[in-house]
Amino acid sequence: HLDAEATVIKHYPGKGKYTGLLGAMLVETLGQMGEEIKFRIGTGFSDQERKNPPIVGTVITYKYFGYTQSGLPKFPSYLRIRGDWAYRFCRQIYFYPYDIAVHESKFFGLYEAVC
Repeated sequence: HLDAEATVIKHYPGKGKYTGLLGAMLVETLGQMGEEIKFRIGTGFSDQERKNPPIVGTVITYKYFGYTQSGLPKFPSYLRIRGDWAYRFCRQIYFYPYDIAVHESKFFGLYEAVC
């Protein structure tokens, strides 16, 4: 497998056993030709990381197995927060609440950064 870095730009809520937790993250990085690409990472997280996911703007390391025909990383999987890059500062972060009645005291929403 190969490793690379990407910046977290959005969180998606989990479903099923991950209801109320992180389901996936939208990340942004540079593709093979130096273009900006965005894709989701929804695997590789521990239950603790799903409860407290890397915040929007964090640089993470992920593993993947080559590229798809459309130029996205194949089977991306979260590995860790990139410690030496810590956080990337963004101009603005939006918060989108969802289904607050279902989760009662467990408020969880979608986050999106404009970097």
